[in-house]
Amino acid sequence: MYWLQKTFNMVLTLVLVSFITFAALYMLPGDPAQLILGTEAEPQAVETLRSQLGLDLPWWQQYVSWATDMVQGDMGRSITFSRGYPIGELIASALPVTLALALSAMLLAFGLSLLLGISAAARQGSWWDNLVLVVSQLGISMPAFWVGILLIQFFALGLGWLPPGGMPPWHNPGAVVAALVLPTLALAMPRAGIMTRLVRSAMLDTLGEDYIRTARSKGLAERVVLLRHGLKNAMVSIMTVSGIQLVQLLAGAIVIEQVFSLPGLGRLLLSAVLLRDLPLVQGLVFAGTAMVLFTNFVLDMLYPLLDPRITREGVHHGKA
Repeated sequence: MYWLQKTFNMVLTLVLVSFITFAALYMLPGDPAQLILGTEAEPQAVETLRSQLGLDLPWWQQYVSWATDMVQGDMGRSITFSRGYPIGELIASALPVTLALALSAMLLAFGLSLLLGISAAARQGSWWDNLVLVVSQLGISMPAFWVGILLIQFFALGLGWLPPGGMPPWHNPGAVVAALVLPTLALAMPRAGIMTRLVRSAMLDTLGEDYIRTARSKGLAERVVLLRHGLKNAMVSIMTVSGIQLVQLLAGAIVIEQVFSLPGLGRLLLSAVLLRDLPLVQGLVFAGTAMVLFTNFVLDMLYPLLDPRITREGVHHGKA
């Protein structure tokens, strides 16, 4: 029942978002047929193209046709990129870059936050705890694009250790990893600051529980108490915020991809907006929404595994 409810909610949300996206772009001024043919086109040619594209149909028929094509895997064609190039192929070529960047940044931020947050909570009030709080606050305060510019100046232009931008072919994994190091750092640092404070707070709440004092009174090693009892019970809250941060990373990749000239979804979306390629914008927004909903769905499926107390009644801020 729990799985069915979450699946139904995801599908319903996706349908609603697709309708809102279509309606918003439908109401924007401008004629896609006119944009394709240019302002010098003959009115008859514009009308013919509008008929071919189905733009002369009522809006609800256009939506049904668009949604039906989306379900069948046809996201339409771009009106600016190679004039008629399939939108699905454009997204498929840019998606691996964005996913690689977002996932690598998330793994780095998650690993750093666990290391710093747990160690700070275990030494609450010490110099190390205060240092972690200061460093995490600095990470939160620094915009990702500014961090990226500094990293380029120091490690790429100054030391020449890493490339300043661009993305090599995927068949050269060494060059791909080198190209992703700096953007991953730039994207991960602010998120690591936020998550470090969350991990520290969640661990402090857990370490104050009676079962932690009982575990310590049994003579268990502090590492066992922290990881097996403390972290395990704080994991639901940590995973909740981690999922939110991953979603924000996907959105924040737009700026970082511009800074490092990475051909990902963010850069493709910005180009589509500037060129007023409405079909491509529509497809990108739908694809981005689907990724966000799928991420939330996976997290919802993980909650009962992390905490058996969570039942089909659902999750409310990480609590059953």
